[in-house]
Amino acid sequence: MKRRRLRWGKLLFITFPFLCILPFFFLGTCIRYGIIHGGQRILHAKIDVQDVDVHYMPFSLSIKGVAVTNPQKPMTNLFEFKEARVSLPLLPLLKRQLVVNEIVLDGVSVQTLRVVSGELPQYAADLQSRKKNSSFS
Repeated sequence: MKRRRLRWGKLLFITFPFLCILPFFFLGTCIRYGIIHGGQRILHAKIDVQDVDVHYMPFSLSIKGVAVTNPQKPMTNLFEFKEARVSLPLLPLLKRQLVVNEIVLDGVSVQTLRVVSGELPQYAADLQSRKKNSSFS
C-alpha cells in the first residue's frame, strides 16, 4: 500500500473559499448573538432579539422584536421596538464612506412591563452592590 501525503496547499485551496463564503450565510445569526451577549455584558440585564435579517442586494439589515430589560427593575423594559431597518449601498462602504439610504425604527415603547423577569443570575450580586453604593438612590 502506498501512503499519500496530505498536501496542505491543495487543502487550503479547497477550503479557503468555502470559509470565506460561509459567514455570509450566518451573518444574521452572528449579529443577533453579538447584540444579545454584548448588550447583556454591558447592561447586566436580559436583552431579547427575535430575528435579524441581512439582505445583500441591495444591502439592508433588519432587526426585529428587541426588548431591553431595565437592570434596576427587572420586570420592566428600558425600551423595546418591533423593527429597526437600515439600508446602505455597498459601493461607498468599500470606499470607506457611509451613505444611508433608509433608516426605520418602528413600534418603539419605553418602560413596558415584562412577563418574565429580565434579571440575569450571574449579575444579580453585582447589581445589588451597585444599588447599595449608588449615591442616586
